[in-house]
Amino acid sequence: MEWPRDRFGVHWTRQWVASTADYSIFLITPEGKVTSWNPGGARIEGYRPEEIIGQHFSVLYTDDDRHNGVAHDFNNVLQVLRGNLELLENRHRRDAWSGVRLAHAIDAVERGAKLASQLLAFGRRQALRPVVVNLAAMVRGIDSMLARALGETINVETVVAAGLWNTLVDIHQLEPP
Repeated sequence: MEWPRDRFGVHWTRQWVASTADYSIFLITPEGKVTSWNPGGARIEGYRPEEIIGQHFSVLYTDDDRHNGVAHDFNNVLQVLRGNLELLENRHRRDAWSGVRLAHAIDAVERGAKLASQLLAFGRRQALRPVVVNLAAMVRGIDSMLARALGETINVETVVAAGLWNTLVDIHQLEPP
C-alpha cells in the first residue's frame, strides 16, 4: 500500500495512523474498498485488518445505517440546492418569470426535505402522532401547489366528494396545503 504524501511526510502519516486507537481511521479506494486499517478500527469496529482490507466499506454499517445515511445525504444535497436557489432568487429579484420558477424550485426542495424527514422517521420507527383532519380541505389546498409545480400549460382540476369524513392521521406524514 502506498501512503499519500502530505506536508508532514509519509513517515509521519503512517506512524500517526498506526498509533491511533481512539478513532477508526481507514483509507478506501474510489470504488469503496478498504485499503488500510488502524488499531482504532479494530477496537471500535471489531474487524482485524485481514478481515476488512479488500472489503467494501459498507460492511461497517447496518441496514438501518445505510437507509438513514441515504436520507441524510439526500437532505444535505437539498440544503445545498436551497442555498443556491436563494442566492439566485436574490440576484434575479426583479425578473418575475425567473422569480416564479425559483420559488417553485425552492418549494420542491422543501417537499424533498419533508420526504427525507419522513424516510428518517420511518427508519427510526418513530411513533405516529395522529390527529383528526379534514382531508377535503387538505386536498383542496394542494391545488395551488400542483398548479405551480406543473406550470401554466397544464390545468389542474380537483374534485372532492361531498360529505367526506374527518380522518385520524399523522399530519406530518401528509403533504401540507
